Amino acid sequence: LVARLNGALAAGVAGAFPAATLSLLCPIAERLAAGPALAVEDWLRDTLAANRARDAAAGTGGVGAHRADMALADAATGLGAAQASTGQQKALLIGVILGHAALLAEARGFAPLLLLDEPAVHLDPGRRAALFAALARLPAQVFLTGTDSDTFLPLRGVAEGLRTGHGTLLPDPDFPQPQDHQM
Repeated sequence: LVARLNGALAAGVAGAFPAATLSLLCPIAERLAAGPALAVEDWLRDTLAANRARDAAAGTGGVGAHRADMALADAATGLGAAQASTGQQKALLIGVILGHAALLAEARGFAPLLLLDEPAVHLDPGRRAALFAALARLPAQVFLTGTDSDTFLPLRGVAEGLRTGHGTLLPDPDFPQPQDHQM
């Protein structure tokens, strides 16, 4: 999946968002990439057995898939997400989300439902417009949340706007009901 996602991102599926390179940081995955699966199974079985007493005393496992991590970097610059600005991190992550949605749409024939919490925070107006345009192109139902309704004004007439109040969701008067419910 990581290789397919990297390929899709390199091909530009994320549109105006930077192509990211994802890396799986996992000794098991590294061994699987370098050698036969049976040898990796033997290594893992032996390692788990050798560490059993220490893991029991520590109350956790020192080796296993649960120890894997994901690294994210800008494919063009090589800048790791940890060193990037908050806006750059947000742009990279949105690109990955859009790329993953595109892969799922290709595999299943329909895009997943997306729930993006405060997606426009830390995006400049150009990237915000690019996000809204990319989401409009997805054949998917998309829910966006935010505390500043002005952020979503470019979606007026295209998307349905709701507010919270009295323990429920209420129509937002700033967002007239769109004629076509597809964003």
